[in-house]
Amino acid sequence: MFKKNLPKGKVDSTFSVFHNNIVSINRNLENVSISLDELDFHFNVSGITETKITISNENSFHPSIPGYVFEYVPTPLASGGVGLFVDQSLHYTVLEKTPNEAFQAIWIEISFVNHKNIVFGIFYRQHNSPDYFQSYFEEVIENMVSDDKTIYMMGHFNIDLLKCETSQISQDFLLSLQSCYLTDSNS
Repeated sequence: MFKKNLPKGKVDSTFSVFHNNIVSINRNLENVSISLDELDFHFNVSGITETKITISNENSFHPSIPGYVFEYVPTPLASGGVGLFVDQSLHYTVLEKTPNEAFQAIWIEISFVNHKNIVFGIFYRQHNSPDYFQSYFEEVIENMVSDDKTIYMMGHFNIDLLKCETSQISQDFLLSLQSCYLTDSNS
């Protein structure tokens, strides 16, 4: 997960997120729900990638976890797709849902009364069309960052950041993150 760095004391430490690449929500939703229960921690947003919710099967399956609202983007292919379980007490607006053969993405904005709003995105990048994804990613990130909001994003990007010195795709992605002051939240 990546977030825009803010000055010390500006990040709301009570906001929590969780990401899991589940490789089929139909087969693994119960496992995700059990895992969240076992963690004994309520996340504000739980993101999942590789839902395998497709345009042809999206009407036959309605995933739910008690206490959450589910937003998703289907995949036009056999793999991919993204979803967000958003705490039902949060007020949010869906900013964008992007389903295409290169990647799937959701952007939401969570509104707070006494805190800065949070813009939150989740991505799944297919193994094809890395240039198309990179172009989209740079444009959307620059737009989101220019609004001076706190940004969180997570996903399965299918980009190996350990290969930045040998892979142009990896290098371009990392430079996009760095140019917008987005860093791994674990650092």
